[in-house]
Amino acid sequence: MTIPALISQYLYENYRLALPGLGSFVYVPDADSIFEQKKNKVSPSGVFSFVNVAAILENHVLVYYISAKTGKIKALAAADLQSYLELAKQFLNIGKSFLFEGIGSLKKNQDGTFSLVTDSADEIFRDVSSKDTKTKSAD
Repeated sequence: MTIPALISQYLYENYRLALPGLGSFVYVPDADSIFEQKKNKVSPSGVFSFVNVAAILENHVLVYYISAKTGKIKALAAADLQSYLELAKQFLNIGKSFLFEGIGSLKKNQDGTFSLVTDSADEIFRDVSSKDTKTKSAD
């Protein structure tokens, strides 16, 4: 599994996700059902929120989780997570939003804080490899 997929899976299972240098995600699942199966992808059913806490240190539980799921040693799992978070910070610092797969996009506000933009689940899990093509009728 990839780091983005493991991050969202960790959030769904633990309901909280602290990412160093960014902040904490919180997931509150719907009371009716936690997951729905849709086109071979699991889409969450609930509410996501984000708390801006840049002073979070390394999340050892998340590193252990990534290590266990990928079979990598903890040092490599920590390096993979750190690399992914550095990429996110680079995107955010140049004014681009960064998509956390299955969660939503973080964007940097004018005051330097981050905010979460959640789209509909269909948009978050849309297959970006397929082209959205519209057929034009010839007149």
